[in-house]
Amino acid sequence: MRATEYLNKPEYWFRPWQVVRRVARQWGRHEAVEEVRLPWGMRLRIRPGEIIGRAIWQTGLYDLAVSETIARLLQPGDRAIDAGANLGYMTGIMAWRVGERGRVWSFEPHPELVAELRANVGLWGAAGAAVRVVAKALGETEGEATLVQTAEFAQNRGTSSVVAGEVVEKAEERRFSVELTRLDSICSGEASFALLKIDVEGGELAVLRGAAGLLRARRIRQVVFEEHDRYPTPVTNLLEANGFEVFRLVKGLLGPGLIPAGEPARGPAWAPPSYLATLDPAGARQALSGRGWRVLGW
Repeated sequence: MRATEYLNKPEYWFRPWQVVRRVARQWGRHEAVEEVRLPWGMRLRIRPGEIIGRAIWQTGLYDLAVSETIARLLQPGDRAIDAGANLGYMTGIMAWRVGERGRVWSFEPHPELVAELRANVGLWGAAGAAVRVVAKALGETEGEATLVQTAEFAQNRGTSSVVAGEVVEKAEERRFSVELTRLDSICSGEASFALLKIDVEGGELAVLRGAAGLLRARRIRQVVFEEHDRYPTPVTNLLEANGFEVFRLVKGLLGPGLIPAGEPARGPAWAPPSYLATLDPAGARQALSGRGWRVLGW
């Protein structure tokens, strides 16, 4: 790790007590499920033994650049969609920002995760009232699909993926039959959405194709997504064809930033490669230009 990467830890610079907490938690014992309080005050039940829960357990949050981007782009009263909600961490940020007058659609098809998601939403009181949990997978068609859980799930509970058609069975995998729906079908009654976050393990293109009507009508203003392939990709091509400008998200010491989508990656190789597609590039730049970290209380 380069020195600049080692020092680029706003999670600790802006919350120095988190360093002490991390050391204590790293060497201490923990339960399989722990309840923590996030920097913005919401409670969350996590599993410190797996990758997302461990990040929150040690640093106080998960994926700082994406967390801050969502927090800055959403305003009270907005509508947002969390596609691939997992245990509800990003859903919680959305609910915190949109408030009681807003609405968050939270999609998670995995039966174990959706139970944990619902339990976490129940911890949020009035903020949780803005969340609608949908136990369905998102794609480009309607019907049934197979959710495949690999052996990696024990260490990373965000690795399950939806597979269409026949699936070759492997002994170390589990499979679930899940309901598949399209954003165009289930969200057609809403006027517009300020933000769509997608983290569906390679299913991003299918989710966007299932939202073709919403995208064509410009009823989704911003899309935050992961993309592991080199730009341009089918996902970025689809978004750009619908009028979006695509940027890569970066984490600086004093705040998040946007760089051109095709620019070489900055930061550690293990960091999730996250992007922002926006119909309002000037507004997005302005929202992300200020110094500080809202999700860290600065």
